[in-house]
Amino acid sequence: MLLPEWPAVRVGAEGRSRVGHGRELQPADVLSGFPSEGDGRVRILDEAGELIALATARGAGGDEVGTLSRPRVLHPDVVLLG
Repeated sequence: MLLPEWPAVRVGAEGRSRVGHGRELQPADVLSGFPSEGDGRVRILDEAGELIALATARGAGGDEVGTLSRPRVLHPDVVLLG
């Protein structure tokens, strides 16, 4: 297992397709493990547990008054799919 200290999210076929095209993942695209806070790095695993990408969590809830909020997403920045 590579990078076991990094949190992992698991995706199904649709999430795998989105990652393969370099598209961001939203909570609905992830089967389990979507991070609720922090801007850290995560591993993206497919349903078989294979590492398919590394991603950065971005966005927040925008709880502060007067700030712009961006929906929470995972941005795949290293994609290991061929």
